[in-house]
Amino acid sequence: MSRTRSKVSRTVRPGRPGTLKYVRRFGDLLVCVRYRYDTKRGLRFTTAEIVVDERPWRAGDSFDLSLSRIDPPESVLVRVGYHETQLRARVRGAGGRWDPMQKAWALPLEVVKQMGLEGRVVFRSEQPHPSR
Repeated sequence: MSRTRSKVSRTVRPGRPGTLKYVRRFGDLLVCVRYRYDTKRGLRFTTAEIVVDERPWRAGDSFDLSLSRIDPPESVLVRVGYHETQLRARVRGAGGRWDPMQKAWALPLEVVKQMGLEGRVVFRSEQPHPSR
């Protein structure tokens, strides 16, 4: 389906021009509105990111990402501190790709598990890992 291959052009926060219709529809649940373009088919898709669940969480709690349910070829984003030069070199050597927008490294889930970095996963990557 082309929507998965479309490119995000703009991400707009609630209250800004281009979001008012969605603010009226989703209210405080609206996180952002994205405009995606499929150049091959000449289509624009408008997507709305909304909050669908809210639970108590404390800093230091691990994220419950249910990593075992993510398909192995799926990429996940992993945080590595700037000062962690040896770990950063290991991640890069394992095929990690730096995502400057997320300030995290994208790696296939199976590589993350092999390296024992499950506790550093921040969320799934929208883009497939380039080696897959």
